[in-house]
Amino acid sequence: MPGGRPTDYTTEIAQQAWDYANGGWEKEDHAFPSVVGLSDVLTRSRSVLYAWAQDPEKEFKDILDTINAKQELVTFNKSMKGEYNATMAKLLLGKHGYHDRQDIDVTDKTPPTPEKRKFRIGELLNKCKGE
Repeated sequence: MPGGRPTDYTTEIAQQAWDYANGGWEKEDHAFPSVVGLSDVLTRSRSVLYAWAQDPEKEFKDILDTINAKQELVTFNKSMKGEYNATMAKLLLGKHGYHDRQDIDVTDKTPPTPEKRKFRIGELLNKCKGE
């Protein structure tokens, strides 16, 4: 790493990381695999792990991708079985693109048909009359 402290990345560290990603997190009694859990096991900061993931000569990006994929799978499955607190599962799954809001497409610019317009006007008039 030019201009900084030399990295202490080794094949042994990579193997430890793969072991963690492939079930070692359970042996560590972690609720789910995570980058913060891996940083604890390897005694390296998360910023170091993310720096290793940016290096194309290292396989660390694949390791972090595997941890994130397994985190999603474990969280989804355990929350569906009722083994996880719903609020925590919602927070974790939000990181993976899940959400509980409704997506509404407002790009359709087609005007309503006369029948739909008449029906909608009738609905609004009935609402105003309190019906």
